[in-house]
Amino acid sequence: MITQLRLQHLIALVKHAHFGRAAEALHISQPTLSKSIQGLESELGVQLLERRHGAVTPTVFGQHVLERAGALLTAEDDLRREIALLANHEIGCLKAALGPYPSVMIGYPGIARLLAKHPKITVAAHVSGWREG
Repeated sequence: MITQLRLQHLIALVKHAHFGRAAEALHISQPTLSKSIQGLESELGVQLLERRHGAVTPTVFGQHVLERAGALLTAEDDLRREIALLANHEIGCLKAALGPYPSVMIGYPGIARLLAKHPKITVAAHVSGWREG
């Protein structure tokens, strides 16, 4: 399976060009790193790395995966950050429809308090009378 962890392992391995040094940098065992890379290669059905006398270099396939891996990892990190911000009410959007009297009595003051606590939330308030629907 293509996972964030396996992509991170591949990036570290190419950066260090050596299984032992990459495993040490990742704080994992060399066999664990080898199994991770083998699993990624098996999943993709291609050889990602040339292994020669302890040195490791990416194949054409490995280079392509590396080019895409950075964007995939960044996108996943961005998604996790955005979910955390939404969960903590730090970003988001609120749309409210209010009548003329409620908007003045509780709507606007409530929106003001909400924005004071969470200034990055977007608020859209539509005010109309009952005849306007």
